[in-house]
Amino acid sequence: IDSTKITFNTSPISGDSLMTVRMQVSLNETFATSVIDTMVHWKNIYKANASYDPIDLNAGIDLTKLSFPASRFSNGQLYYYRVKYRDHNVKWSNWSNATAFNFVTGVEEDVMPYVYNLEQNYPNPFNPSTQISFSIADAGQYSLKVFNILGQEIKTLVIRYLQPGNYNANFDAKGLSSGIYIYQLSGNNKVLTKKMMLIR
Repeated sequence: IDSTKITFNTSPISGDSLMTVRMQVSLNETFATSVIDTMVHWKNIYKANASYDPIDLNAGIDLTKLSFPASRFSNGQLYYYRVKYRDHNVKWSNWSNATAFNFVTGVEEDVMPYVYNLEQNYPNPFNPSTQISFSIADAGQYSLKVFNILGQEIKTLVIRYLQPGNYNANFDAKGLSSGIYIYQLSGNNKVLTKKMMLIR
C-alpha cells in the first residue's frame, strides 16, 4: 500500500497457465456488496501495427498483481478482499479465503497523537448491521470481537497487527436474535468493552 495506489497479490500461478483473474473488495467478509468487483483477462493474442510489426496485447498486464487508485478507499476503513482465477483449461478456482486489510494514509506531523478509544456503535439500536469505530495508540496485535450477553463469542471482526490510527469495522448480525451484545477491543494489555442492541 502506498499513498497513490494499492496493489494486491492476486494469484499463486503465473505465465501461460493464468488466463483470467476476478477480484472483489468489500466492507464485510460476506461480500454481500462490493466496493470493487473486477475481472482482468490475459488475451493471449497479437495484432499488427501499420508496418505489420506484431504488437503484444498483453504488454504491461500482470495478472498476479492488480492495482487500484487509493482514492477508491476510505482512510481508516477495514476492507476484505478475495480472488479466484481461471487457467488455460478454462476452469475457475474456488474463491480464496477473505483477507482483511486497513487502508491508512499518511498524517501530518502536527496531528495530535492517537489514543485508545472504542466508540459506541452506530446506529444503535441496529438491524441488521452496524459500524464500530475505534482507535489505537500503539502498534501491535489487536482483536475486535462480539459476544452475547452470556459471554459466548459470536464473531471476530478484527484480528491482526495494526498500526496506530483510527479504524472502522462492520458487524452484520444476520441470523442473530434480538438482544444486547457486547463488543470488545483488546491488545497491548488494553481491553475496551461496550454494549449494543439488536432489534428485529
